[in-house]
Amino acid sequence: AEPLTTKGGVQEVIHLESADSNVCNDETSNEKASENTNDDTDETNANSRQKNNEKPLTLYLLKRKGFVKHALATGSPIVPVFAFHLDGSYGYYIPRSKIVHRISRAVGVVPLVFWGRFGIPFGIPYPKRIVVVIGEAIDVESEGSGDDDDDDGGVSEERVDRVHKVFLRELEALFERHKVEAGYGGRKLRIV
Repeated sequence: AEPLTTKGGVQEVIHLESADSNVCNDETSNEKASENTNDDTDETNANSRQKNNEKPLTLYLLKRKGFVKHALATGSPIVPVFAFHLDGSYGYYIPRSKIVHRISRAVGVVPLVFWGRFGIPFGIPYPKRIVVVIGEAIDVESEGSGDDDDDDGGVSEERVDRVHKVFLRELEALFERHKVEAGYGGRKLRIV
């Protein structure tokens, strides 16, 4: 079976950071923290790390159901997978303005510059220990008609919604089971 790749959306990129900040670069702030040995600065940096560890991790999955429809049409199992520490692998800059937002929505692409190690744009990521956890496969029976011209593959929306809810529940349980050992103990998963 050929792997299915689904694209993300403008919405995910636009909401990466709050509107008051265009730049995210946790690695740079961590490097600066290690260079300064002042007790006040150490306490500030510890508070910053604590605050980041309490920040909810947002996944945009509530309206992303195409993979479920495809799995039901083909009878392919759905496997929940979560990768810890991907956030912070790159620093990035997103220009923020109403006109950029409108253009991004119209063309389906957000102007985004990201950089990794050594500050090289579009370069290699910061060195991070990425922990990938894989859940149990969710077996689904094929409901597809086998007709490539059929847009919905003969799959009912009710069935897609039920299986999608099971997937989200399993993904959240997978995150909760492994978050402490992966260093995300204080973080909550927010699925929107």
